[in-house]
Amino acid sequence: MTGKKGAAKWCKGIPELESLTLITQERICTKVAKQLLIAMMTVICVSVTVFIYLSFQYPELAAYMDGINNALLITMIHKTSHHSLTGDFIAVFTPLVPLLFVLFGPPLLVFFTLKKPLLKREARKTLATWRLETDSGMRTKITFVEVQKAMIALEIGDIYYFILYSPQGLMESPFMQTMREKTGTFILEVSKGNEKKSTLFSCRSLTRGDVLSTMKEYRERHIIPQTDTWEVIGTYDKVEAERAQAQKAALQQERKDTFIRLVGNLSGNDAKVIKEAHKFLKNPIAFFYKTKADKPVNTDVSETDMRQALRDILVQNRIAAALPCSTSADSFVQAVNNVSLVRSHPELTLTPDIFSADPDGESEDFARKINKYWENTQFRIVSLYTDSDLFVLLPVNLIDLEALQKEAVTVGSNIIYLAPGDESNE
Repeated sequence: MTGKKGAAKWCKGIPELESLTLITQERICTKVAKQLLIAMMTVICVSVTVFIYLSFQYPELAAYMDGINNALLITMIHKTSHHSLTGDFIAVFTPLVPLLFVLFGPPLLVFFTLKKPLLKREARKTLATWRLETDSGMRTKITFVEVQKAMIALEIGDIYYFILYSPQGLMESPFMQTMREKTGTFILEVSKGNEKKSTLFSCRSLTRGDVLSTMKEYRERHIIPQTDTWEVIGTYDKVEAERAQAQKAALQQERKDTFIRLVGNLSGNDAKVIKEAHKFLKNPIAFFYKTKADKPVNTDVSETDMRQALRDILVQNRIAAALPCSTSADSFVQAVNNVSLVRSHPELTLTPDIFSADPDGESEDFARKINKYWENTQFRIVSLYTDSDLFVLLPVNLIDLEALQKEAVTVGSNIIYLAPGDESNE
């Protein structure tokens, strides 16, 4: 088990591990992976030994192994004679299934049964000891001598910081950390509270002796320094952090659902666009990952291809209308009325005479007049202007305005989209 992404995946859903840093998580997961590998290899060896022993005790098993051996010999003979191997492969593989199940079933059972308990056990053991983490790794069961060695390494530049973690529940301070300033002095930071809610205090321009004496009191006598004159540099509330994370996840899911609705009725290779939905959560350019049914999906697309893809996806699904910047008033009205959202909200339907006073006006004027026409509804048109094609994009109000502006700049397009009235930008 290696890699930070793999460690994060293994730790998901285990509170004891989620409270640890990524370096610590990776170390624990690597250790547990080695334990599981040893356990699985042991089980495989035992299974093979038992199977061989039983083969001598029961003639049926010996006959079963002879049958597999004969099938393999026949397959090899056919292979040398260029005979079709499909039927022979099936003939060999079918009797092998019980053997494979006996050999690999128990190890897999051991893996899925023991993985979570072993991770929890290692996490609890780690949380119950003093730990020292640097930018080069993490050690457990440390003494003050190791803190002194870390301080020397920090002073000569071998490391850039180190963090001293106290055993969970020992005192109302989860950790203390230090780093070197450019002037040669040190910054000392201490956290007060617990794993769920804490405040981080900082003190600058300390000497090496100041830091070591404070850490010795912290490590040996479990004394938290007085921080009345220290700077408060941050607070952590696990409940609030989890709530914010849940809200972020809900918004991302909402955006993903919107994206899937945009491409939901595409067919052929176009359906692979949905696989790019996760990219949309970080970058609206995922809107443009689309090809025609007779072409393979290509994520290395040009700006022209992206503009065409936007038309294909949104116009095809009547989510939007694509118009030139010099579009007439009648064309603009017709395009807006043809969008599915407007068709499903009769109160948004535009009348042909809405631009009669200025039929040759600019798109910005069109948007302003439409907003006036829709002043008693919950929707407004918001316009982003560049010097290229015009897209009437309805609705993408789940995408924030800043993201849309970046999107418009990227594709060189003039995008007009619909938003709720209280978020309008007239």
